[in-house]
Order: sequence, then C-alpha cells, then structure tokens
Amino acid sequence: MSGVEHEATTWTQRLSSSFHYYGYRQLFAGSMLAQTVFRMNDVILGWQMLELTGSALWVGMVAFANGLPLLVLSPFTGALADRRERRFVVAVGLASCAVAAAGLAWSTAAGQVQPLHIVLTAFLTGAGFTLYAPARLAMLPNLVPSLVLRSASTLEYSSTRLVGFVGPVAAGFLIDRAGAPVALLTGAGLILLAAAIFTRVSEVSVTSGSRMRGMARPSLVLLLREAVAYLRTDRPLWSLLLLGLIMVPIGMAHQKLLPVFNRDVLAAGASTLGLMVGLFSLGAAAAGIILAGLGTLRQGRLLLAASFGIAVGVIGFAFTRNAVLALALAVLLGLVDGVYLTLSNVVFQTCAPDAMRGRVLGVWAMVWGILPFTALLAGFLAEQIGVVAVIAGSGALCLLFAIGFAYASPQLRELA
Repeated sequence: MSGVEHEATTWTQRLSSSFHYYGYRQLFAGSMLAQTVFRMNDVILGWQMLELTGSALWVGMVAFANGLPLLVLSPFTGALADRRERRFVVAVGLASCAVAAAGLAWSTAAGQVQPLHIVLTAFLTGAGFTLYAPARLAMLPNLVPSLVLRSASTLEYSSTRLVGFVGPVAAGFLIDRAGAPVALLTGAGLILLAAAIFTRVSEVSVTSGSRMRGMARPSLVLLLREAVAYLRTDRPLWSLLLLGLIMVPIGMAHQKLLPVFNRDVLAAGASTLGLMVGLFSLGAAAAGIILAGLGTLRQGRLLLAASFGIAVGVIGFAFTRNAVLALALAVLLGLVDGVYLTLSNVVFQTCAPDAMRGRVLGVWAMVWGILPFTALLAGFLAEQIGVVAVIAGSGALCLLFAIGFAYASPQLRELA
C-alpha cells in the first residue's frame, strides 16, 4: 500500500488524502454502485406495492420485510465479518440482492406479481444488505491509516449518499418510462458490478488489533456476547447506541411513508417521489463532504445538535403542502440526517478494536432493524389517523428524547 502518512492540514488535503490508497479507492467505487441500487429499490418496491394495492399498510410491510433481517441477523453477520474474509462476505450479500431483483422483474414482466412477491424481494434484499453493511464498514479502518480515517469514513459515506441521489431519480424515471421490470434489472446489473469490485479489495492492517486467524473459533453467539459486554463498558458508545434506538427507528420512519405522503398530501407521481428520496441523499452527501474537510470536532455535541435538527425538521416536513417546499426541506432534513449518521458511523468504526469491529457494527446495525417495525406501525397508523399526524408525532417524540439525552448523558455530550 502506498500513500502519505503525515496529517493533512487543509480542507482539500483532508478530502483527497484517503484516495492515495488503492484498497480505499476500490471500496469507494463499490460502495457508490451498491448504494445507488439500494436507493433505487426504496423507490421501486414502495411504488410498485402502492400501485398494486393502494395501501399504506402494504407499503409499510415492504419496509418491514426489508429491515427485518437487520434486527435478526446483523449481530451474526457482524460476527461473520470477524471470522471470514470481509470482501467475500460483502460480495455474497450483493450478489444475493441481484438474484432477488431479477426474480421480481421476471414475475412482474410475466404479469404474475403479487404483494407477497414484493415483500419477499424486500426481505431477501434486506438479508443481502445485512451481509454487506457490517463487513463493508469493518473493512475501512484496515485500508487507510488512522490519521485519515475520519476523513475517509465521512467522505465514503457522503459520496455513496451523493450517488444515492442518482438512484431514486433514475428509478422514478425508469418506472415512468420503461416500467418496473427494466428498473429492477438495471439495479441487478449494477449491484453485480459492485460485488465484482469488492472482491478486488484486499485489507492491509494499518491499525492496531487483529482478527482470529488460525485459531479455534468460538461460536457466533459467544462472539456477540463479547461485543455487547464491550459496548456496556464503553459509556460514550453505549449512550450513542441508546440514542440511536430513538433517532433511527422513530426519527427516520417518515422516509418509509414518502410514497403515501407524496400521493395523498402532495398529489405527485413517481418522478417526484424519486426526486424527493434523492434529495434526502443529496443533503446527507453535503453533510459528509463538509465533515470530511473539517479538522477537530466536538463529535458528541454535534451529534446531539443533529438530533434536535432531525426532530424539528420532521415536524416541519409533516405540515408541508407544497411540492417545491417539500423538496427543499428534503435537502435540509437530509443534511442533519447526514451529520448524525456520518458521525455515528465514524465513532463506532474508530472506537471499536479491529478484533471485534464487525460485531460492534453489527450491533449498531440492529438499531436499523427496529425501523421496519416502526415503519409497519406507521403504515397502520397512517391509514387510521393520516400520514401527516404520524410523521409529526414521530418528530415530536424525537424532540423529547433529544432533550432528555442532552441533559442525562454527559458521556455522549463530551465525546471528542
């Protein structure tokens, strides 16, 4: 591996320093392609289900099925990433997503698609993502030196979100112009390419710690117990995990209701939905690029500030009735989402030792596994009391908890 070892001092140096490393360049390219497809699927599956059933509850069921594997499987896939070669764990996960999308494309083109077909595809895609996510995040600290790790992590996250703007917009365009089967097959081809790129990434340990090599391997359950025990001794990480249990499943549930909000409140079509989802990603990308170029940060206080921003932004978005204003708010809300999620990923990546990094990130991914349950509940409530009340209520709950954590968790507040 070649590259610079000195600390970057300017904004442009911080942005570019991680690209001196071959493994990082490969991971960066693969992540961009994969993220594009995952964001395409958010639009394709949700819109396809809405057109097929006209039901907010069924749209919530798609989100539920897609996220369920994160809750059930991510601790074990995280442990798998500490036992197996991470690049191949990533590639297998992505390839399985391609197979699921191709199957749904075939049934849709044949005119035989049923709601359960879409739900099954969402579940299989979620299972593939659960293999992909912890292993990919755990790879990064072994591709660059510690001096550029925060910049590398934030830039990789923001860039995948930036490309994620293209995915939803392309999905909406393809659905309107060519139909769902073409959109699904396009995504399947792109994600297979991403899998091929990841197989070329070779980790080189440039940080302290080592994984289990050539020794007796304990069970996945024991490995998971070790990770939880470690997290409970690290008070800042434990507090961040608890905050995530609120901000992710509740604060981001509105994103799963965007097809319903787009249709019932804004009276817009699939192209507007794709643009809106893409603008959320665009805002998150801007946040990551800004963070990647900054020097020393008070990460804990910035995380809490972003939590307040998410809560207030969700409440404001709920009461928007104009499509143009809703698109503008999507950018701003994506910006604060991006700050919160980028810094959370960086903290978990940098604080956990390499020997259990996959497991710690797997536990963090469990937080996202709760989102499908809240999305399903939100879909049910949207049919009973309306989508506006559900989105506004979720923002209000997040605001209460953000205030509580700001006062009750000094460990998180003082996280450097």
